[in-house]
Amino acid sequence: MADWDDDDPSKIADTTSKYDKVVILRHMFTLKQLDEEPTAILDLKEDIREECEKLGDVTNVVLYDKEEDGIVSVRFANAESAKACVGVYISAPSSLSLIFVKLDWG
Repeated sequence: MADWDDDDPSKIADTTSKYDKVVILRHMFTLKQLDEEPTAILDLKEDIREECEKLGDVTNVVLYDKEEDGIVSVRFANAESAKACVGVYISAPSSLSLIFVKLDWG
């Protein structure tokens, strides 16, 4: 998983694949944050779900806690919500974590 694709997400094809509902988020956490706070994984997953649900129904959030790029996958109920999430990512000023307000680590 260490080799995530950085292709232009604005060129998502209009298809009906089950993968159209999944968005991969990068730089959502650091391994140090996860090591220092025992409840960080659960808190982070909850925060991401809450923010993504502003864009549509979320069916699953997976945090890859061994991935140093801070990878989280979010599965939406429909492709339109996933595309809305990608649109928010594209408009983020510098880092995806800016989309999700400020996560409270303590």
